[in-house]
Amino acid sequence: MPLPRSLFLVLTTGVFLGACESTPSSSPLVPQMTVAPDVSPASPETEPGSPETEKDRQKRLAWTDALDGLRFEHNRIVVEAPVAVDDLETSAAHLDRGLQTLKSNRRTESVRWFRRAAQAAPGSAEPFYQLGRAFITKGKLDLAHAALATALDCDPGHQAAQIEQAETFARQSRLVDAIASMSMVADRDPTCGVAHQRLAVWNYYAGHYDVALSHVSEAAALGTPAPPQLVELLRRNEP
Repeated sequence: MPLPRSLFLVLTTGVFLGACESTPSSSPLVPQMTVAPDVSPASPETEPGSPETEKDRQKRLAWTDALDGLRFEHNRIVVEAPVAVDDLETSAAHLDRGLQTLKSNRRTESVRWFRRAAQAAPGSAEPFYQLGRAFITKGKLDLAHAALATALDCDPGHQAAQIEQAETFARQSRLVDAIASMSMVADRDPTCGVAHQRLAVWNYYAGHYDVALSHVSEAAALGTPAPPQLVELLRRNEP
């Protein structure tokens, strides 16, 4: 019995809540959301070639305003005219507003607040990590990758950003990249059950059954078990 494709989607279409130590093992993802690829910060909210309504125009202008002062360059998010010294207090206040608006599903507004947080502290990883999460909710995965990569440039040890980057690769069915990115998490923190759970599923779909089985064991030991159907299939293939 093959592992349903729906199981792969359930594990790769949510927004990750945080690093392993702060994430409830029983619910590592928020409910499923719809995502779609996009191309650039200035991309409109309407389909190419379709007539722009007044509502569409307002959405486009709001999106452009939300990103004012940022640019997409070499697969990174760049703050234009950065401050000389990070203002962490102001950045934290903007981050808090951004999290509040994202929680209430005001996604474009959350991007605006996270952008302001990045402008106040362009050397800090957290604003770019949160930008990445907000971009995912908007379906702008290329921008999400750029923001998450920027967060990891600021802090290579930012576990939540590394996990979210791997999850985003998986949403795009880029399994090789997803496995490589999540393997970095497991290598740095062998106690991260979420990483082993995801690696079990993704390695199964990639055809690496022995590797998947080893991650099944690790995930179970850490209280983040892999799906029972996956475990059953892998056990059948044991020598």
